[in-house]
Amino acid sequence: MLTLAGVIGLVGDHSAALVPGILGAFLTIQTSRVRFVFNFTENTMEVLIGSSQSGSLTSSGENAFVGGENKWSLETVVNWDFWWKAFPVLVYFKETQTSEKGQIHFFPCLMDGQRMYELLESGTGLKQNSLGQK
Repeated sequence: MLTLAGVIGLVGDHSAALVPGILGAFLTIQTSRVRFVFNFTENTMEVLIGSSQSGSLTSSGENAFVGGENKWSLETVVNWDFWWKAFPVLVYFKETQTSEKGQIHFFPCLMDGQRMYELLESGTGLKQNSLGQK
């Protein structure tokens, strides 16, 4: 995103470079502080905040959009997928812990996509885009 903003800025359209520039800066900051943690002892996955240098991770707090803690039982994940499988940039999962009908979550894949794939498959028992069929 930052590269795209730079290219657009070089072409001369500084106002058009603003949106990808802000999004790129936001994703860069989030990459350094947000961690998606799998705990196979508790069979959960959760979003934690922390520093790579200190190794100290804390709760990300309540989810601003759907409420509740950003922690889900892997058993409640009924579907998951990546967008752009060759170079994953967006992860989707649907879980039934937050809502019986199922709550959808999207987040940028700010990590090794292959490792994320392996963790989701191992933890949920579901294949990518399996539509809940274990």
